[in-house]
Amino acid sequence: MNTVGLAINSHNPDAFYLRDCLMTGSAFDQIYLYVQSYSPEADDIIEDIKDLSNNLTVERGEVNVDVVTGFNKAAGSLHNDWICPFCDDDFFLTPHLRTILGMLRHGVFDSYDVVHYQVQTDAMTNWGSAMDFERLKRENHLPHGSMIKADAFHAIGGYRSLISSDWELWLRMAQAGYNFHFIDLPVYHFRSNLSGQMSKEAKLGFPAIRAAVLKSAGIKL
Repeated sequence: MNTVGLAINSHNPDAFYLRDCLMTGSAFDQIYLYVQSYSPEADDIIEDIKDLSNNLTVERGEVNVDVVTGFNKAAGSLHNDWICPFCDDDFFLTPHLRTILGMLRHGVFDSYDVVHYQVQTDAMTNWGSAMDFERLKRENHLPHGSMIKADAFHAIGGYRSLISSDWELWLRMAQAGYNFHFIDLPVYHFRSNLSGQMSKEAKLGFPAIRAAVLKSAGIKL
């Protein structure tokens, strides 16, 4: 039977959001939380959540590192067949998550390398659609927080781009011939965070973001 691990990268964690993330994700076989923060409050937060689950491992980074290094560190510390890189301010829709985890564990998706799905937004609408490589070159329509076969994630080199790291990863995987499977079901809730990575990237403007992602992935329109 397959096992599925949750890789969380947390930069200056919010106690409420992080607890919500961990509680709704407790059904994973292994959870690895990598915390990057100079804030003394982070120690209190870690102390508060470290015993939430027997399958939770928490590592406090010695220094702040970029989001790519943080996610690759968390994902590389898991020992599972499938991994789910996840942000600490989002939370899972537990019944739907358990459905997906059950299917992954029993090998239903063994012929695929990425299982992706819809996400629920703060506006209570769902976002995400089936892989379309030509569309993916123009815009990202695959959510972060998808399930990725661990062997495939490590073989492709994990995350690489500091800008829209998930979009760039999907492009490299699609171009390399990895298989994607879409499930028309919202599996987690994406919280809009004005201080988060996506908000910071938005200031660059979409044309600059797309150009950087395509260049990093080695793809030309």
